[in-house]
Amino acid sequence: MTRPAASLRVVSDSSASAGQSKIALIATTDPDLFRPRFAEQLDQSVFVVDNGPDALSVLENNPIQLFFADFRQLNDRWTGQRFLKHVQSKPEYAGIDFYLMAEVWHAHQEQWNAKCGARGSIKRSPDVLAQHILGESSKPRPGLAKELDAVDAIFGKLAGPMRGIHIEDAREALELGQVEPTTDGYIAELATKLATEDRRKQFLAAVRTVAAKKKSDEVTEAGDPWMDEVNSIFKGFAGGLGARLMVERSLMQMERSGTHDRGFYANDLASRLVNPGRRADFLAALRKAGLLD
Repeated sequence: MTRPAASLRVVSDSSASAGQSKIALIATTDPDLFRPRFAEQLDQSVFVVDNGPDALSVLENNPIQLFFADFRQLNDRWTGQRFLKHVQSKPEYAGIDFYLMAEVWHAHQEQWNAKCGARGSIKRSPDVLAQHILGESSKPRPGLAKELDAVDAIFGKLAGPMRGIHIEDAREALELGQVEPTTDGYIAELATKLATEDRRKQFLAAVRTVAAKKKSDEVTEAGDPWMDEVNSIFKGFAGGLGARLMVERSLMQMERSGTHDRGFYANDLASRLVNPGRRADFLAALRKAGLLD
């Protein structure tokens, strides 16, 4: 029987101390996902690259402490495991904590990564990486706790007698920054704890139904009808689930920055689209709709 994909767990003692930043290298197929989050540290204490030669150059010329690499293959065929092998082959890199990034893992993959020498497996998320690089604590957005209670109620109907233990484990993972501090991150964590694929599908379908009803009864989370229109257009460029995750991240980024500027929000959303052409098309669509100057 195929085992469910595991939530990404990271070693809790790897995070920087509060207020203490570390020097980090991020090798990824999607540099634009990470660059806005580390704009202040970019090319100083945080280096984001999308190919092997640039990563090796950064390693050679900077005292890297943390190395995060996509598990999947980059465009030039470098993979996270290839980077790991390279780091392990050089005694001068012995002090580097190496992590492999992905959206989900299967248990056997996580075990193999640890066996190969990776420090841990980590969620492919700018906010999760920030906890390790910048020493930031997890900052769930306002109102998240109430949403999680609703998710727990749905989960409890499908999880059986172990539901209390599963919920406690998921909440702990959220507090430790082992899953992304969003409703979707928490839902994904709980889904892995259900024993069968049918139960997981029922749970995800029930959560989506409740979320859709709530959305139809409310204005946007930010209380701004303009944002509803922007998000609707963005969905056409990012897809349904992808758009929802990216919107939550942009809302968190806006709260973190302390700005409510519409241009900031629109541009942050655009930065989360991988293809530069789609980013330009999205912003052009907003201007055409009169939503952006």
